[in-house]
Amino acid sequence: INRAGFPIKCGFTYKWRHDRPIFTDLFAQGVHPDLQERLYPKGVPDHSWQVDRGRYDKILLDRAREVGVDVREETTVTGVLREGDPADARVVGLRFRAVGDATERSLTARHVIDASGQGRRISGWLSVEVEKFPLGDTALYRYYRGFQWK
Repeated sequence: INRAGFPIKCGFTYKWRHDRPIFTDLFAQGVHPDLQERLYPKGVPDHSWQVDRGRYDKILLDRAREVGVDVREETTVTGVLREGDPADARVVGLRFRAVGDATERSLTARHVIDASGQGRRISGWLSVEVEKFPLGDTALYRYYRGFQWK
């Protein structure tokens, strides 16, 4: 990110809606004390970057390829693959169709990430409520086997 030359920013000011107050946060002020040591054992960063989303997304995509991720572009995801009890079925992969290929294919995966942005494609297929969280823009699904708290 440093090599990309994105401007550094030290905080932010936000106004979510007309009926809510403006708020400001400085990164150097840190995070909740219970999270600080776990998230930032070397100290809380005092800055972030103002990224150009197109350039930043390309940096992330290129890096994913470099470390062995199977990246599919020009491809439309047409559905999710699930296993288990229908009321609580686990997502185990996707159905997709590549541009120029009429055949729908399937792909299984340990992790499935919905990168459709506000389109919320996977959230829609899973019937996740749009306003489940206060900001209305968060969707998290995690599955663990053999996990133990230490």
